[in-house]
Amino acid sequence: MGLAVVRDLRELRSPAGPDELAAFETDVLAGFVLARASAGLADGTIRSDVGHLEQVRTWLGRPLWDMEPADADAYFGKVLRTTAKGTRLARAQALTTFFAFLQLRHQVEIHALTGRVVECPIDEMNKPRGRKQAALRIPPTEAEIGALFAAWRHELASCRKFAPTARNYVAAKLMSQVGLRVNEACHLDLADVKWELGRFGKLHVRVGKGARGSGPRDFTGFTRDRANLANPWLAWARHVAHRHGEARGWAPRVRGDADDALIILLSDHIEGQKLRYSEMFPTLRARGLSTERTAEILQMLELFIDDRRPPFEDWLDRKLDGLGSGIRCGVERWSRTLHDGGPRRAARAESTVYNYLNDIRPLMLDWSTRYDHLREITRDDLLAQLKSLSASRNVASCNHCTPSRSSRRPRPPSRRPSACSWRWPGYTPLEWEPSSPSSSMTSTSVTGA
Repeated sequence: MGLAVVRDLRELRSPAGPDELAAFETDVLAGFVLARASAGLADGTIRSDVGHLEQVRTWLGRPLWDMEPADADAYFGKVLRTTAKGTRLARAQALTTFFAFLQLRHQVEIHALTGRVVECPIDEMNKPRGRKQAALRIPPTEAEIGALFAAWRHELASCRKFAPTARNYVAAKLMSQVGLRVNEACHLDLADVKWELGRFGKLHVRVGKGARGSGPRDFTGFTRDRANLANPWLAWARHVAHRHGEARGWAPRVRGDADDALIILLSDHIEGQKLRYSEMFPTLRARGLSTERTAEILQMLELFIDDRRPPFEDWLDRKLDGLGSGIRCGVERWSRTLHDGGPRRAARAESTVYNYLNDIRPLMLDWSTRYDHLREITRDDLLAQLKSLSASRNVASCNHCTPSRSSRRPRPPSRRPSACSWRWPGYTPLEWEPSSPSSSMTSTSVTGA
C-alpha cells in the first residue's frame, strides 16, 4: 500500500467576489435577527442591536468580521469618547453578542471565504466600564413600614382633604400587603373587591402589566363540559346575537355558528375582560366558525379589541420600499399626516393618500438614487418636474378636446317609455297641495277632467 500526497481542496477554490461577500453579509445579519427573535427578545431590543451594528459598520467601511481590537480602540476611544455611558455600553454589548453569533454559527464559512479567523474586538482591555443594572435597593423593615402607616393613619383625622388622603392610604396599604403595582392599584374599582370569595375576599385586577387589561386566554382546548350557560355575560351575548341575526337575516346555520362561538369565548368570562382578535381567531378558524360575525357581536357588547395590523401600514411599507432612508422618513411622515391628520390639517380619505403616494413614488425613487435627503433637492429639480408635468397635462387636454368619431355620431332616439306611459288614456293629474292630514278635500281645486 503506497502513500499519496494529500492536498487541501480549498487551495483550488477561487476567492469570493465583492458581490458574494455582500450577499453573505446580508444573510448573516438576517440570521442574527432571526436567532435573537427565537431567543424571545422584543422587537425593540433587536431593532436597537441592529442599529448599533449598522452604525459601527458604516464607520468601519468593511464587514464587521474584519474588525480588530485596534479598530475598537479607535472607535470607542475617539468616536464615542464624549457620548453617554449607556450608549457606549449598549454598542459594546451589541458587538460582543454579534461576534459570539459569528463564532458559533459562521466561523468556518468566514474562514473559507476570506481566510480570516473571527475574533471579538472587545476584550478586557478596551471593554467600556460601567453597569447597566440599577443600583441595589434595600427594602424597609417591617417595623419601618408599620411606623409609616401608623403615622399616615393618625394624619387622616387632621388632614385638609380627607378623600384623596384616604384613597392614597388604601392604595399604598394594598400595594404593601397584596403586592400590586401602581398602575394596577390605580385601576381598581369597588366592584373589583369580591367580599364573597374566601375568608378575606379577593381582588380582581383588571389592568395587569403584562395582560394589558386581561390575562391571556387559551380557547383551543375548549370542550362541551366547560360550557357555562348560566354565565350572565354569555346569556346576554346570546340574546343580542339572536336579535341581531334576525335583523340581518342570518340563516339558521349562521346563527348557530355564532352561538357556538359565543359559548366558547364567554363561558368563563368575568366583568372587565376584553377579547382580542388574536386570541379568538385560531380557535374559531380551526372549528370553521365565523370570526367576523363573532367580532361584530362582541363589538356591540364593547368586549372586543381589534389588535390586527391595519392594512394601511402594510401598504405603506410596500410603497416606501426602495426609497433612501432620508427620503423615506420624509415621505412616510407626509403620508401619515395625510392619513391621520394633524393639529391644523384634517385627515384625508385613504383613496386620496393612495393616489398621492402612487403619483410621487416614481419621482421619489429617482431622487433616491441621486440624493440622501429631501433637503438636498434644488429648485431646478422642482421646476424641471413641474415643467414635464405641465407638458403632459397639455397633451392630455388636447387629446381630450379633440372630438372623436363616436362623439360626432348622432345619438339614437331614446327607447325608454315616458314617465306617464302607465297611466290611463285621457287621465290628467290632480293639481292640489295638502296642508295637513286633516285638511278637507273640498278646498282642493281640481283642474282635470
